[in-house]
Amino acid sequence: MRERRFYTIIKKLYRGMVITLSKEESYHIVTVLRLKEGAKVIIFNGESEAFEGKIKKIDIAGVIVILENSITEYKELNSYIAVAGALPKNPVLDSYLPKLVDLGVKSIFLFQGDRSVMKIDDSEKKYARLGRKIIEASKLCGRTITPELFLLENIDATISRIKSVIPDYQDAQKWLFDEEIEEENLFSKSLKQNMLKTSQSHILLFGTEGGLTRKEKKIAIESGFTGVSLGRRILRVETAIISAISILLSYIGEM
Repeated sequence: MRERRFYTIIKKLYRGMVITLSKEESYHIVTVLRLKEGAKVIIFNGESEAFEGKIKKIDIAGVIVILENSITEYKELNSYIAVAGALPKNPVLDSYLPKLVDLGVKSIFLFQGDRSVMKIDDSEKKYARLGRKIIEASKLCGRTITPELFLLENIDATISRIKSVIPDYQDAQKWLFDEEIEEENLFSKSLKQNMLKTSQSHILLFGTEGGLTRKEKKIAIESGFTGVSLGRRILRVETAIISAISILLSYIGEM
């Protein structure tokens, strides 16, 4: 049976705690799953804490759950993987964002690229929408830590924020995926050459449908990124991102 997992914004959870779930989660429990009082559920807060719980009271305005046993199973990667990408069209973003969660990415940086069609104009509304998608994906794949999401105005701001978020930025392996890079500079080949590095952090940078501009690539390379290719085929953005992460996970033994 699939785990019935529900999210709470409460930062500190403990055994015996009684919590009221949000209207969104309560609606799902009452009208979609039609759970009854006494039903077992799992509650997580996206910050590594998760508990088995039991529904104490059914109310569409706020289902009440009592927490019972802490869940110690840890499904997060040992390595730190961050993905930075120029903001693509909504259907493309909606396609790959949940998959980044599935694959264990810990930070997601989306920025207004020079060739981005979508604009970070109503960033607060956009952030809320994307945040809900990340939480839903985390519920389905069993993660206890939800990835951090950042919306930034350009590549300069993105690299600056990455440096502040990832402690070992200087030692991290930083990859710029560029369809114009020669085929000899394959990502898989570069990974083999860098396998002896001790860094546990990996940063993957992608353009949008039209790729990054020369100016953006220059900024990335000057910030320590290495340009690599995924091969002779021209891949869609969502295909390239998922392929690259899968290759990386395979090489570091965390697939």
